[in-house]
Amino acid sequence: MKTSIPLIINGKAVIPPKSFDVINPATGEPFASVAAGDVSHLDAAVAAAREAFPSWSNTADGKRQSLLHAIADAL
Repeated sequence: MKTSIPLIINGKAVIPPKSFDVINPATGEPFASVAAGDVSHLDAAVAAAREAFPSWSNTADGKRQSLLHAIADAL
């Protein structure tokens, strides 16, 4: 069963009409289908990043470090 992976823009899953398969190099078989964004998705992602940047850049280094470690642990 293939996993379907959406785009995440501004914290929300976005499923464009197009996608592409990710191939397992060991088997040559697709194991996931990834959303293929277009220019409008890129523009929305950049706008969301610009909106988030002031808050992130004003966050203390220690707090940012803790948040990034929490993300790494979740992965």
